[in-house]
Amino acid sequence: RGFYAATYVTERGPLGTKSVLKVSPKKFFAFFPDKDFEAECRTHVRVASGTEHIVDIRDMFDSEVIFRDTKIPCHVAELEYIEGQLLADCLSPDHHISTKTAAQIAIDLFKIREELQKKLVYHNDLHAENIIIQSLTPDASRGNAIDDSIRAVAIDLGSVAERSRSDSHASRFGDLHQIAEHLNSLIDRLLRDPDRISDSDNRITRALQLIIQTISPGVENQRTPESADFIRNIEDSYYRATQHWRPWREPLTLKTFSASYNAQTMHAWHVPQLLVDPDEQWLNKISAPGPQVITGMRGCGKTMLLRALQFHARAASRENEPNESIVKRLKEDNYIGLFVSAQRLLNRLGDETVEEQNPFERLFVAYGLEAIRAIRHLRDVSDDLVSRQAREELADAIAGCIANMNDLRSASSIDDLDSHVDNHLISLNRSGHKYSLNVDPHVAFCRLSEALRNCSQVWQTARVLFLLDDVSTRYLDPPRIEELLSVLLFQDSGCAFKLTSEIQTLALHLKSPGQNHPVRIGRDLSVFDLGAEVYEKIKRSGKGNGRHFVEKILEQRKEYFPSHPPVSPSALLGDVQLEALAVKIGQSENSSRERKEVYHGITALALMCVGDIGDVISLYEQILKVSQDDFPVAPKIQSDCFQDFCARRLYDLNRRNPFLMDVAKSFAEASHELLVDSWRQPPSSGKKKRIRQYLSLYVRITTGDFKKQTDQLRELIDAGVFVFAGGSHVPRAKTRDSNPMQQFKLTYRKIYGLVNFIGLAERDRFELSGSDLE
Repeated sequence: RGFYAATYVTERGPLGTKSVLKVSPKKFFAFFPDKDFEAECRTHVRVASGTEHIVDIRDMFDSEVIFRDTKIPCHVAELEYIEGQLLADCLSPDHHISTKTAAQIAIDLFKIREELQKKLVYHNDLHAENIIIQSLTPDASRGNAIDDSIRAVAIDLGSVAERSRSDSHASRFGDLHQIAEHLNSLIDRLLRDPDRISDSDNRITRALQLIIQTISPGVENQRTPESADFIRNIEDSYYRATQHWRPWREPLTLKTFSASYNAQTMHAWHVPQLLVDPDEQWLNKISAPGPQVITGMRGCGKTMLLRALQFHARAASRENEPNESIVKRLKEDNYIGLFVSAQRLLNRLGDETVEEQNPFERLFVAYGLEAIRAIRHLRDVSDDLVSRQAREELADAIAGCIANMNDLRSASSIDDLDSHVDNHLISLNRSGHKYSLNVDPHVAFCRLSEALRNCSQVWQTARVLFLLDDVSTRYLDPPRIEELLSVLLFQDSGCAFKLTSEIQTLALHLKSPGQNHPVRIGRDLSVFDLGAEVYEKIKRSGKGNGRHFVEKILEQRKEYFPSHPPVSPSALLGDVQLEALAVKIGQSENSSRERKEVYHGITALALMCVGDIGDVISLYEQILKVSQDDFPVAPKIQSDCFQDFCARRLYDLNRRNPFLMDVAKSFAEASHELLVDSWRQPPSSGKKKRIRQYLSLYVRITTGDFKKQTDQLRELIDAGVFVFAGGSHVPRAKTRDSNPMQQFKLTYRKIYGLVNFIGLAERDRFELSGSDLE
């Protein structure tokens, strides 16, 4: 029995065909006017159609149901009967679960999410009693599954809606956070005996922990990787459990064109094959000595660029490159990049028992593990390069800085040390651990960097770069970010932190490592704005810029995606001048056939996304899926994909905050109206007809609530409605006064308004001042 209904397993007919009847008294619905039985059933039919992991609905009807002496008019839905156990029973403390089954359940949870996403809905009630682990007979086993005897199926779609009903204040989790809770429970089952955990349990546990840390932040604060990326990571972790740990030898093959466009799910050794960095200009800028913050809008490639510094990326073989060439490159680099994501700093979702502890233990041990794996990779390149004392050097450095890790000194080999540190790191992410950093973080990281340099003759003079990704509001509150940056951005000749973060982070009250003085850019740290670099690269004309730069990114992926047609991206999309598209918009009516074929061509693809490479890749894949054998792809097909992609982005904005979608739509509508007006106005005497395009918003905060306005700007930038395109000055300002003014230039993300206008070069601007912004 549930809140709205009771369910019964039934049999009917001479064959005893089983069904599930969901019975709800009609009068019960009077208490909930927003509930509509028939609409829910029709939604269920639409959502379940063509899926493997959502229970099917067979019929609906009304009937008087007799309960002993009482007749009650009821709504009845007939559902498919699924043989199996509730997930809640499988996750109970007394239930044994194998690594194989745990991995398959985790995979199926993301497949449920994937099927819901394709239907643009949320389950909104994906708790463990609304998921059945179906038991499959041998003749119905699944192909290519880790555990082919089970399948997870979502039931009870009564709360399905086009918007997530998650509410952290009411302790109501959305679909992703419900999945994270189930993964937590799977980890508990796998770690039922931590002292006797197997290698396979260990690997699956680590993979699940990293996924939990990825999806635990509020969905409004993240761009979550695709379900396929999570599924691939779980499968890789499971299959590697029985293999020697040298994954960098595996060739790169993309199962989908957009696979791992979120670089957090990509293996570092594959980054050089997909990264587009003109003459390594950007890599050279971020590998310079000293602490540094790499900023830029989401999707511009910060994580990809940071991972390109990682040792695994620099030591990876490039097109059957000989080991001698790899060693030469490592010597020329003269740095060792160790990568960790800020996800490591997250507590277990919903775990209120975890104290507000210092985050540096987790970071330090995570970097210690990365140092060990750098040694293992270097040993695979050339065993002669690794010192015989490498194990003792790293074990002493880690155990000497973290209390209660003396067992590391008894590790029999570097591989055994890897296993020990990995186990400790898993424990650090759980409550009640006994570890603590017993020296200052600055001292600990310098000690680790010194030990790592002593592990190889190649590294004697090298700098250790501690690469920390996404120190942002996706994972951390502003006070925690201030604390982290103020402590980690220290000056040292042997090591330095390189962090990626939002441009807004630089507006926080950061202090020097001594915590006495405000941090000064240029003296205490340097800043590299990758978002601005990518944006300018796309805006510029000429070889290597604009559409050529975007096409190079698509070409790189094409090489590793076997299903790509045998043509270049520009040949697949064709091209057209943006002014020609704008003229077509100006000439056509909103409902005309011409308007439905407007958006096409590689230049439109490049400039529409305003520097968000992730959106470029995702949209190109969408066009690939519906393309036929004739190239270039028909304008109408491309335009439909553009419009659908933008509708999905607006849907994401509305999920986060309807106000954000209103801002995006209103800006697009205003810009569209002005574009059309400029087309209709006759040109000045002797001058060419000019089409105006409004893409930028200039903001001058002069009056009103300063905090309210800056918070509003931060939310608009963080949500991706606008891209921060500069501050401190506004050209052609209409008024000047003696009061200090905060001034910003924001560029509109055309992906949110493509339905109304196209991206030409910037022609003019809107301007808001003071309380208008509020």
